[in-house]
Amino acid sequence: MNSFIIRRWLVVLLVFAVAVASGFARGAVEEPVDVDPVAALEELETADGPYHLPDFTVTRFSEAPMLAEMVAAGELPAVEERLPANPIVVEPYEFIGQYGGTLRSNYASWTSYEGYINEFGYVNLVKQVQGYTGEYEPDVAVSWEASDDRTEWTFTLREGLRWSDGEPFTTADIQYWYEDVRLNPTLDVPPPSLTVAGEPAELIVHDERTFTFRFAEPYGLLLMEMTGRQGSMDFDHHPKHYFSQFHEDYADPAELQRRIDEADVEDWAMLYEAKLGYLQEPDAPRLSAWEPVAPATDEGRQRWVRNPYYYKVDRAGNQLPYIDEIVWDQYPDLEVLMLALAGGEQDYANIRLRSHHWPVLAENREAGDYRLVPSQNAKPGQYSLFFNYTTPDDQLREIFNDPRFRKAVSYAHNREEVVDIDFGGLAEPGQASPPHMDPAYHEEWANAYTEYDPDRANALLDEMGLTERDAEGYRLLPDGRRFRILFDNLSGSHDDANELTVEYMADIGIEVDLRPGGWGLYIERAESNDVQMHAWSQQMGMNQPREYTPHPPWRSWGVEWYHWHQSGGQEGEEPPEWVKRLYEIWAEAGEARDEEHRIELLLEAGDIHMEYLPTVGIAGMDPRPAAVHNRVRNIMDQEHNAPPWGVNLDPHGGTSYPEQWFVIQGYDY
Repeated sequence: MNSFIIRRWLVVLLVFAVAVASGFARGAVEEPVDVDPVAALEELETADGPYHLPDFTVTRFSEAPMLAEMVAAGELPAVEERLPANPIVVEPYEFIGQYGGTLRSNYASWTSYEGYINEFGYVNLVKQVQGYTGEYEPDVAVSWEASDDRTEWTFTLREGLRWSDGEPFTTADIQYWYEDVRLNPTLDVPPPSLTVAGEPAELIVHDERTFTFRFAEPYGLLLMEMTGRQGSMDFDHHPKHYFSQFHEDYADPAELQRRIDEADVEDWAMLYEAKLGYLQEPDAPRLSAWEPVAPATDEGRQRWVRNPYYYKVDRAGNQLPYIDEIVWDQYPDLEVLMLALAGGEQDYANIRLRSHHWPVLAENREAGDYRLVPSQNAKPGQYSLFFNYTTPDDQLREIFNDPRFRKAVSYAHNREEVVDIDFGGLAEPGQASPPHMDPAYHEEWANAYTEYDPDRANALLDEMGLTERDAEGYRLLPDGRRFRILFDNLSGSHDDANELTVEYMADIGIEVDLRPGGWGLYIERAESNDVQMHAWSQQMGMNQPREYTPHPPWRSWGVEWYHWHQSGGQEGEEPPEWVKRLYEIWAEAGEARDEEHRIELLLEAGDIHMEYLPTVGIAGMDPRPAAVHNRVRNIMDQEHNAPPWGVNLDPHGGTSYPEQWFVIQGYDY
């Protein structure tokens, strides 16, 4: 039995022990059905279907006591007047919930806070069905239709939608967000998810509820692109009736200048930017289930309260969300967060938890009164290495662009050691390819160049002519400089793997210097082509054709090539033919009318990746825990995040339906 199989059974036993030890919360009315975690992990490959919204209509409604009091006091209209004509009906995962209570959660920095916004504040025209099955469900758009050639997509908004301050949400808000903000070069850039062949979509407004995006070329992947993690469909952050007061084209000039002076910024664009975001402008109305009520405190705490106009109900007609408020506390230090979980001070944590945290979380589960929910991270390339092939350093660029270099880096890595040290033994070694349960799985690519063979790595570099070394054994570049690469260290998620990479690269004569700076600084560097190397996750497969191409800042393996592609050849640098073909495959996959053709295209892209190895995958597919306090219910078991399409314990798709979570009232803890 090989080492991976042994590790897999160890994690299965660990998850089983945790699940068996976890009982239903004290004060609950019934015991849960025991779930065999062995079967749960297997169901990640065999589940028949994930959670879907129920297909029925509710006509009688009720509301949270805090809102009923406001209605009685004349501060709010009746619930029937606040809901849209056809509210979304959500089937509670376990039970019809109880109103009230506070959910205690956490964040480390703006990056992780933004992740939680995508989970707890998710709003989009449509949303992916949980499990990324390739299906889509309504959200603020009640229906959509594509033209036969996929150049036009028409959406109809849900009738009677309102912002959290009661103002109607209409196509005027979509038009303001798209034309006045995202297409305004002073404020923003066109959304990548609405840009084809370098041209942003044309917006055609038909009436208050219906509009069309018209594209220059067929765009069959629109729904997938705009509901993904980088979908950039942030229209819900720009209510026209509120943010137009900060916009040069709408505001009174004298009043706008007064606001600029008051905010002590240089111009109206900086004022507008300062007013965006959950941390900066709590007065801005929202469409999401909760909204902030005050700026973050000096200690980093922020409160969100329920949106009285939220557009979803449960099957009994109770307006969601169930939970009154969410309190966010900042925990920059992960060890401090672990102590808070062990002390029962937190209700929910997942974004920052990784496979190597299982042992300490399991050890403190009883003390913290929480349960652990397992999920299969379906990214074989969870830890992957990226080199910028358009770096301004000409000699590094020439080396990076030689496939022998990337293959040498791959052979230099001891993946088994990375799995043991960085992933706690709970991951699969392999290239950054589609997961094995994905229809576009490419077995030969998944295993290519993954043997640990430093001698072979050194031989490849020698073959490239990099034979000269300095007194410390590091290779020299043709101009006599030491072969040195700056390695941007992003988030702290894989510090051990990064340190191992530094060692492995040194073993083949390459000096790698970790360059700190955090996510924000990294994005600035990537967008300005100032990155040489970084590590991040890579997720490819049937629903991820863009991931096969370079697209900074997340996949910075050819920054200027991306700019060339996005600008239609007007900016950046022209890429080699094999990269052009990857961009063509992305476009052709978007036009594909059937699954078989898309699979053929992505298998071809896999052949290209196997030959050129633009991304060096090290390890992934690690099972991850979410820590959930036992007083919180209706959090879906992660086996519902099921293939065949593959999913990660990643909240950015808005598929966890937190509006139907609830806190058991009177829980003894």
